[in-house]
Amino acid sequence: MKNNILAVSIIILSISLIYCGFQFKSSIQAKPNVEEKVETGLMTMEETAEYLSMPFDDFETLIYQQDQYRKTLQSFDTYNFIPYIELKGKKYFNKNQVNEWIKEGSMSWKVYEYFSETMKKERLFK
Repeated sequence: MKNNILAVSIIILSISLIYCGFQFKSSIQAKPNVEEKVETGLMTMEETAEYLSMPFDDFETLIYQQDQYRKTLQSFDTYNFIPYIELKGKKYFNKNQVNEWIKEGSMSWKVYEYFSETMKKERLFK
């Protein structure tokens, strides 16, 4: 009788350990790592300029010029302009939407002319 109880106890303990191992494995796989959270988060203007490999002043000028042009339009396609949201006076950009803007612009061969003060001065002397 004692041998049967010991054998059953060992089997139940083994099954419990295997089940816990599978649960632990699935909980680790379900958690996104820190890099994935950054990929889906919002970027500031500085981070977006860096992501686009542009000087911040040039990026700021591009956004300003696009905002001015957008105000003159009644309707426009979403990715004609860099999409952003504004919270408390600060602009934030979604990385996935910026990538879509790049994709849309490269597929339609758009040329964006933006000139910071430095670039305007350089063009005057050429």
